[in-house]
Amino acid sequence: QQEEEQQTIGYWRSLPTEVTAAYQLLADGAEYIHATSTKYALVGKIDSHEGGNLALELRKGAQLIGTGTLLLFSPECGSSRSLRHYVKQSSRAVISSLLSLVRAYEDGSAQGNPNDGNNVGAQKTGAVWSACDGLRLKLPKGNRAAMRRELMIWVRDCNESIEEFDEMLALGPRDDDDEEEEEQFSESEMKVARAAVNI
Repeated sequence: QQEEEQQTIGYWRSLPTEVTAAYQLLADGAEYIHATSTKYALVGKIDSHEGGNLALELRKGAQLIGTGTLLLFSPECGSSRSLRHYVKQSSRAVISSLLSLVRAYEDGSAQGNPNDGNNVGAQKTGAVWSACDGLRLKLPKGNRAAMRRELMIWVRDCNESIEEFDEMLALGPRDDDDEEEEEQFSESEMKVARAAVNI
């Protein structure tokens, strides 16, 4: 038999010290990567060897983000599924954009001469900055904020679906003779659609 690890929500309003420490690691890693990626893009275009040294510095920031993520995923932190989802999404975005930046300099697509119009390095660096800002500024702080965000997204999606149903109901039933009007419900489908919207 397989034993499944059971996650329990360990906090709701105030963040425990372990969780605060994990958030600090995430923020420190994001700030470190943000600052170092700027240097990497500037130096990497001129000197690939020196850019390689800065890549080691970028790895330190990635390690901080990885450690913070692992801490928040640990059972001791008591993170909810919603929080783990947002942490994983934000952390992966930073690491993915960082890998894309390093690859652009490794494969030569970001290399070139000054003022030659090659702005691949700048674009990749901007993506790293955006992902780092998302991790530092937009990641929900704690279970309560993460669950609230997930619930609000779900409510928005439901409201959009209801609006679509209302628009289709306003069209009325399609004629049985006209098979091309696929956007309209048949008479029997209209009854089900009205009941679904009322629920």
